[in-house]
Amino acid sequence: MPRTDTFENTLTTNATLAKLGVLLALWIIAFYPVYPSLISTWLNHSDNSQGILVPFISLYFIWQKREQLASAEVSSSGWGLAILILSLLCYIVSYAGAIAVISRAMIVFSLVGLVLFTLGSEIFSLLAFPLLFLIFMVQLPLQNPLPRIF
Repeated sequence: MPRTDTFENTLTTNATLAKLGVLLALWIIAFYPVYPSLISTWLNHSDNSQGILVPFISLYFIWQKREQLASAEVSSSGWGLAILILSLLCYIVSYAGAIAVISRAMIVFSLVGLVLFTLGSEIFSLLAFPLLFLIFMVQLPLQNPLPRIF
């Protein structure tokens, strides 16, 4: 009987676990310049104070799906790599242009690409809501870019 690569089997394989760990560490390092201002916004602006809870709520949603995740098949997706590269390019341009909202949103979209690229579409379909829920941690722009008519 052929061995299927489930998420549970993958986590016990040292090579796959190391690959995932290295990619997540690089992801954290890449977005390190954004985290201090994001956390400061959560702590100092009452309009965005929910942002500090959003990652924990998202982790809870993932924890609820732990049994489904354990039996899900691990694969890789080229679409994930495309999303990851595109989101990192948007991040670089928005960070260089000091557009905080886009650079913070790219944290979420690059994580979506990373999960889709390393773990595949079956696991991503289970994690889609918890990952996209993270967009609520991103601060909306403080100014209204549209002119007021009245």
